[in-house]
Amino acid sequence: MGRTGCAEGIVARSDVAGIFKVKPTRTLDVAVVGFTEGSDDRAGMVHDLLVAVMRPEATFHILGRVGGGSSDDERRDF
Repeated sequence: MGRTGCAEGIVARSDVAGIFKVKPTRTLDVAVVGFTEGSDDRAGMVHDLLVAVMRPEATFHILGRVGGGSSDDERRDF
């Protein structure tokens, strides 16, 4: 039995576009509170970012690390 209100998206079917899943998008403002540097051919570039949100009492709640989605140029610029 499924849980009410916990849907993860809907499946849309189209004769032209085929079948695809539509999911809601959420955004979240986070603070970068740490990072790791790459090694070997990525030395001098950011490898991972440690991100957190600020709580109402002005403390950070660590969410986790983010390591994907950046090009080598962006990693160098960070």
